[in-house]
Amino acid sequence: MEQLTLHADGISATIVGQGAELVSLRDGDGIELLWQAGPAWRRHSPVLFPIVGRLKGDQLRHRGQTYPMTQHGFARDRRFAWAEQGPASCTLVLTDDAETRTHYPFAFRLAIGYELSPRQH
Repeated sequence: MEQLTLHADGISATIVGQGAELVSLRDGDGIELLWQAGPAWRRHSPVLFPIVGRLKGDQLRHRGQTYPMTQHGFARDRRFAWAEQGPASCTLVLTDDAETRTHYPFAFRLAIGYELSPRQH
């Protein structure tokens, strides 16, 4: 699945598997509330992992080894697996693999969840 749109109480949210990124959030009138990407910045609301910002020399150093690490890490450029899906919520997961370990030498399981809840009156 490439994307999923959640609905609750007139609000909708669209999430894509690439980077587990929220790409649309619309209110009850259908008005888009998120930046819709463009030439100046092509993302919407990227997931930044395993770092936020930039490391000196774009390199992670650990126990005498050097690993290339781009600004804001790699999660935003990886395809996440859909772990849970419902009408108003979902969870996407990224797990370490041979490719991620060339940049980040640690085991991890990153779960990103989105949930639209009914309004509290």
